[in-house]
Order: sequence, then C-alpha cells, then structure tokens
Amino acid sequence: MHVQTNLSSERFRSTVCSHFSQATTSRFLGVLVHVAAMKRFEANEKFHFLGLIEAPKVFGLTACDVLNWPVERDLDVVELWAGKGSVAKAGDALNLKVAEFDILSKPEENITSVSGFRLALDLVLRLRRLGLLHMAPVCSSFGFMNSSRCQRDEDNRFAGDWSYEKVHAGNVMADIAAFFLFVGWARDVHCSMENPIGSTIFKYGGVKVAVDKLELVEALAYRCAYDDAPMGERYLKGFKFFATGAWIVAIRKPCKCKPKCHHPTVTKLDLGAVRGIELICLLVDFLYELAFGSAAILPLYMVM
Repeated sequence: MHVQTNLSSERFRSTVCSHFSQATTSRFLGVLVHVAAMKRFEANEKFHFLGLIEAPKVFGLTACDVLNWPVERDLDVVELWAGKGSVAKAGDALNLKVAEFDILSKPEENITSVSGFRLALDLVLRLRRLGLLHMAPVCSSFGFMNSSRCQRDEDNRFAGDWSYEKVHAGNVMADIAAFFLFVGWARDVHCSMENPIGSTIFKYGGVKVAVDKLELVEALAYRCAYDDAPMGERYLKGFKFFATGAWIVAIRKPCKCKPKCHHPTVTKLDLGAVRGIELICLLVDFLYELAFGSAAILPLYMVM
C-alpha cells in the first residue's frame, strides 16, 4: 500500500472542513500546536522512567524488554480490539498503512493467549514514530450490568473476583492495554484507549498507572451526538477516551438530546436485574465511525 507521509496545511484544512463544522475544525487546528510542541524525552530517559514505575508485566515481559526489539517500523495506524475498525478505516481512507486486530475477525487474534499477544505486540512495534495506536479493550466485566458478579470496587482496587472467568480475562486484557500504552509512549507513538463512561477499567491496575504517570488526556463523547437518527431513536451511550496528547479533545461531543428521548439501552428482567440490548452491548451500530476515526487521525496526520 502506498503510504502518504506529508499533507500541506491548506489541503489538511480543506480535508477537515469537508467533514466537520467550522467550530470543530478550529478545535482540530488548535490542538495541533500542542501535538507539535509535546514534551520530548530522550530514549534513555523513557527507558529509565519505565524502569521506575509499576508498569504491568505481560507473559513475563516488561515494556523495557521489548523497546529495542529489531522490527521494521512500517505502519501508521494500529487498532487493537478493533471491532468495526473505524479508526483503521479512517486511516486507510487517507492512504495510511494500517492494521486491525480483533478475535471476532480472526480466531488466532486472541490477545489473551501468548501467540495472540505476540501478534499484537509485533503490530505495535511496527508503528513508526508519530504513528497512532488505538485500543478498545472488552468492557463487559468493568461495567455496571454484571457488577454484582464481577465484584470490582475500591477495596480490591477494581481487580474484582479473579476466580470469575470474565474478570480474569478482563484483567489480562487491561494489563495488555496498559503494557501497550507504555510501549507506544516510549517509542514516540500517539496512543489512545476507549471504554464506556461507566467502565472502571481506567481505575484498575496498570491502566491507572498509565493514566497517572503518562498524564493521559481525557475526553468524553456520546454516541447520540454522532447519530443523525430522529429524536427518540438515538441511544444514549457515552464513551471515555484517554490519550497521550491533547489531540483527543477533538472527539468531545456532549449529548444535546431532549430529556427522556433516548432509545433504551437495557431491558429490565425479574427481580430488578437488567440486560443490555445486544445491539448496544456489541457496539455493532455505533455510528461515530467516520467522525471518531477522522477526529483521532486528522490532527496527527499534519505532523507525520
């Protein structure tokens, strides 16, 4: 695939304006200043920093162990737990070299297995400097609907009941996501991670360490704000993003719908239990595809 590595300021402005309003475009262009002026660390400083913090080990490896593995850095965008691959598709539309990774697409891409993790790690290491890593780890054990079974709370630092398979798998995936945040940051890659607003994943283990130590920037976005469906047919589904730069603020969009006009996202069962509507739980119909993918990639593309 042809990899485009330069975009003139005028063409960039034109591309952004063709997709977004003037106000949103101004926000995009404004955060570029921050991206271009990010504090730079020398490689040895980052290596030393990673050695001092409590970053998680994954399958016996630390972030420091893999930083200098020999690999050709030939990718611009990598999306892990890709689902519909919205970010990768937006990058591909800009002629960037992209890769998606998701067990739903390929059974061998089970990131909780040693072989699956190594496949994902190879993709992350192939990201070139100022490339983009985006991750959306499975949220099912970190949400409220199964909280009584998962038992995540402040007392156990949101680690939950490790004997429950979903919690164990969720913790492994969270640790892997944190591991990749540190690896990406140390290799001068732009990194972002998303989960539903109510998810406790950002309070758990290595993810919390990454949020705190890397001073990740937070942004909230609501599905309904990106949906052009009639009022009453939109779903209220909020998402929280953390990223290694202020460029992520371009994704911010609050809910502006009228009170009580959203389509329900859960159904009530007996004894007060609730079950998520499958369409929403799987995020199959999450329509922020072009908007989020472009919001995450276009501001970065200017400085690639």
